[in-house]
Amino acid sequence: MLVDLEKIEKAKQKVGIERTAEITASLLNLEKFDNRNYKACCPFHDEITPSFVLNQKTLKWHFFGCSRNADILYVYMN
Repeated sequence: MLVDLEKIEKAKQKVGIERTAEITASLLNLEKFDNRNYKACCPFHDEITPSFVLNQKTLKWHFFGCSRNADILYVYMN
């Protein structure tokens, strides 16, 4: 059974920006996590300056260092 994408997006919005950031930071043990600006060092490669940023509108993380995107479901699945 496939889940309707609209229902997934609504569920992510209910979780909200702060909780999404907290859950992701905890699951990935993010370094230099900034819970005000929702950014951290990318957990998938070494870096000094945080480039792992949470988009507040889409609730998706963007990895500027490696040009990937992920949401909370991606984090849970990996």
